[in-house]
Amino acid sequence: MKSAFHPSQNRKITIEQYIKEFGRKVILEDDNRPRARCPICEQSLNDVGGRSESSIGHFSHFQKSGYCPTKASAALPFKLLAPTTPNKAHASYLKKQFLDKWKWHYSILSENVPFLSYQEFIELIKEANRLRIWEYAKLIEQELPYTLMLLNDFPVNTSYKLNGQYQRKYWLRFFYDTNVKSFNDLWIKQSSTPKFFRASYLQPTKNNEIPNFRDMINLKCIKKEDNFLARCEPKLPAWLVLKLNLDLPKYLNL
Repeated sequence: MKSAFHPSQNRKITIEQYIKEFGRKVILEDDNRPRARCPICEQSLNDVGGRSESSIGHFSHFQKSGYCPTKASAALPFKLLAPTTPNKAHASYLKKQFLDKWKWHYSILSENVPFLSYQEFIELIKEANRLRIWEYAKLIEQELPYTLMLLNDFPVNTSYKLNGQYQRKYWLRFFYDTNVKSFNDLWIKQSSTPKFFRASYLQPTKNNEIPNFRDMINLKCIKKEDNFLARCEPKLPAWLVLKLNLDLPKYLNL
């Protein structure tokens, strides 16, 4: 994690700024410096020194710290939980609603996942089918694009290509704050509305590697739009409209 909350002020601070203001750990002495705070869980963070002259380091949760979605793939808790009371009739209804308004859902996804590719959109639908997301009885259509964002990470090398080059700059991951660890938590009455985040990570240099908190370079709180289905019909490329109009019923098993 390259930035965090200042120890005592309500503002972000980079690892470089933290070291400049509070210095590094004193050798052979207890570390009494004030701690930066995690932007998600507010727990204290350790500063871990860089391993080379070109790397100044990063913020990290302490080894025995509590749960925080930035410490692992946030999708994991959701993937482990199938609907406890599946509703197949609701699933069929929700899929038909999605098919009718897929352009609106695609647009919301594209706004929050820069350079979303056609293949990524299809993979999200396949994953929703596999996890039986549609069968959650309390899931409503307005939540669908944000729910789909939770199901997979978005690496650079699956994004839209232009002139043979992937266009997305960073690896993206979406998650809710620490009060939401499963889909069921979304429908439990809470004192405040859960916050929805998008984390940007440096793309790993080796194949099959997944970025973690030390690779995070930016964190953005996403404001969910409840009435996006009331927008004017989105204008999408003609080839995309033709292809998805033909393919979506098959992928949705309709």
